[in-house]
Amino acid sequence: MKKGVNRTRELIFRCLQTYPIKGTIKYEVRVSLDVETQLVGAAKKALEQINSLRADAVLLKPNGKRLILEAKRKLDMAGLGQLLTYRYFYCRKFKVPYRDIDLGIVYEEDKEELHGIYKQEDIELFKV
Repeated sequence: MKKGVNRTRELIFRCLQTYPIKGTIKYEVRVSLDVETQLVGAAKKALEQINSLRADAVLLKPNGKRLILEAKRKLDMAGLGQLLTYRYFYCRKFKVPYRDIDLGIVYEEDKEELHGIYKQEDIELFKV
């Protein structure tokens, strides 16, 4: 397992120990669509990047909802964009209604000025 993967799992483990989140967790969940293509060059590379999207973790809650988790050392805008992207593709790939997907960011270092935009997008903040 790569060092980054270990760090991600450690942050998520700490989150699950700290916050009352229950459910079954899967790590490194591929959320992109499986698309075959005849594209070449830059277009092919762009599609391959989209097709390799992986959420750090997805937790299946007892109520049937899913919680997509992204783990970051520092709270940042990249995590926001990743979570919104993962939800979009997860819904399409697994045919899950948008309303049944919750989002959460797990992080160590805070950046309080970003709390508002995360809350506006209904993304739960889990500081560990």
